[in-house]
Amino acid sequence: MQYIVRDAKEEELFHVTAHGHYYANGYKGCSEGCPFCYWESIPGWHGKIEIWQNIPQLLDKALESWPKDRYLYLGSFSNPYEVEVESKYHVTREMLKVIIKHGNPVCISTSTSLVLSDMDLLKQLPQGSVIVMELVRFKRLKALYEGGVHEGIYAARELKRNGIKVWATLAPFCPGITDVEKVLEALGSDIPLYVDALDAPKGSLQAQLVLRDVERDFPALLPKYREMIETNSRKDFEEMVNQLGSRICRFPFPLP
Repeated sequence: MQYIVRDAKEEELFHVTAHGHYYANGYKGCSEGCPFCYWESIPGWHGKIEIWQNIPQLLDKALESWPKDRYLYLGSFSNPYEVEVESKYHVTREMLKVIIKHGNPVCISTSTSLVLSDMDLLKQLPQGSVIVMELVRFKRLKALYEGGVHEGIYAARELKRNGIKVWATLAPFCPGITDVEKVLEALGSDIPLYVDALDAPKGSLQAQLVLRDVERDFPALLPKYREMIETNSRKDFEEMVNQLGSRICRFPFPLP
């Protein structure tokens, strides 16, 4: 993995989604390598992470003119708690200090337990803030099924135990790989679990990568995934939703 430290330009501070959500990223890139990630289609995405060291300063200036009730999101095309970079550069930690200063509620999405290292600041976040733990990482799910500890579920439970609002996502749902009931059991009934279907259109890079990883790690499921991608089927997902009913939530998150 190549690491590039640079200052971000002002226009790089916010990534605004089609829903009008403002995301701020201290990093660009991710080492998780999830095959279904839509950012995989970005040219030059693979193999590098950019550390935008001046983002806290840019954010501080921008939030001066923000309405205090406008949500800020962290973690669109990056993991705010990318272990290798956040442990060294602490850009996300400095962003949290700025957010606490200005009082805007924040939604932070991450997949690693490094988020627990900022527990002192997380307890000071403005009312309405929430941490979203992303649980669909094949190796971590496999560890859970084999009786081990799922890092994301562990972090979610610790956040909840410390009085911090936390949700979890199991997205995308991957039939035969994501055992939603086992995840619900480990997560507990007091943490909402959001689910969504696999989005890997036929011919897309995501489809190629999903089939590659399924063939490598779950070869018996390869014919099923080939057919599912070929037909763009959501049958397994809808059956799972109907079966589990109120125990799970559907996207999108209920935030402004």
